[in-house]
Parts: sequence; C-alpha cells; structure tokens
Amino acid sequence: MGLGIGPSVSLGRLPSIMMATLAMVAALGLWFSASAIVPALRVQEGLDPTIASLFSSAVQVGFVCGTIISAVFVLADRLDPRRLFALSAVVAAGANLAILLFEPSSPMVILCRFITGMCMAGIYPVGMKLATTWAQGDMGFLVGVALHGTGKVFVGYLLDATSFAGVTSQGLGELGVVDLQSAAVA
Repeated sequence: MGLGIGPSVSLGRLPSIMMATLAMVAALGLWFSASAIVPALRVQEGLDPTIASLFSSAVQVGFVCGTIISAVFVLADRLDPRRLFALSAVVAAGANLAILLFEPSSPMVILCRFITGMCMAGIYPVGMKLATTWAQGDMGFLVGVALHGTGKVFVGYLLDATSFAGVTSQGLGELGVVDLQSAAVA
C-alpha cells in the first residue's frame, strides 16, 4: 500500500524511515551543540577567540578525517550499517558529554570535539546509505526525507545562533542561502 508519494513507500516501512531520520537529526545535533554555547563561554570564561573557533573547526576536521578513514577501510560496507550508525552516535555523544569534565580552554575539549566529528562520519553518510538501501523505486523520496530532516537542524542552528535581525540579506544572504527579510515582507 503506497502513500502516493513514491511508487513503493509502504506504511510498513514508514516508521523505520521516520525513526532513522529522527536518529540522524538527533545525532547531528551533536555537531552544533558545543558551538551553540561558545558566545556564553567567551563572556563567562574569557575564552580565547582561537579556542572558540576550534570548537567548530575541530568537528569539521574530525568529520573529514573520519570520512577518509571510513572510505579507506570501506567501513559502511564491511560493518552492519545500523551498528556502525549506533556505535558512532553513542561514541559521539560520549565525547560530547566528556567536554564537561574539562575546563573550556583545555586542549581536551578540542580533542573531544574532534572525536565527535570523526563519529559524524559514521552517522550522516551511513544514515544516507541506510535510506538508499531501503529504497525500492522511491530513492528520491527517502533521501529527500533524510536530507529535509537534517537540513532543518542546520537552518535551525543558524536561526538560533543569531538574532532574527542578523538573519537577513546581510547574514544568510551573503552565504547565498536566503534573504529572509525579503521573504518575510512578501
């Protein structure tokens, strides 16, 4: 029984698809979580601007390193993708939680963020692989669901990390994303 969205998206698979998307969205929240508190840390702890920038950069560098390692060792094909996804999410959450054990300016915090990024390579690409593996003539729909859900995390982060006034043609518009001020007036 189809949903009318794709030729073979059945109601039986829908809960699994939604659960996988929810898991990806929750896990990708780790990417932005520590970065969201950087402004407060800069004020309260006098965090150095270089260390503050490393909170985000370490995750991105970790993601690249994790992706390279995953590709070289073909982890997503050698291991059960569901287990790789779950293990990556748990280790990423543990690394993110471990940040609380250290002073904000400690190099260990940056290492924890790097580990979080490495684990993201076992979450986002593997989640996409899971979505495409389930596809039976509806790959566009499944990948779209996964991308739409995870894309909302990124846009939500941008909207929460700045004031609405900053999210105008000068903010996101310069990035070529959207001009929310014009969209709001229209």
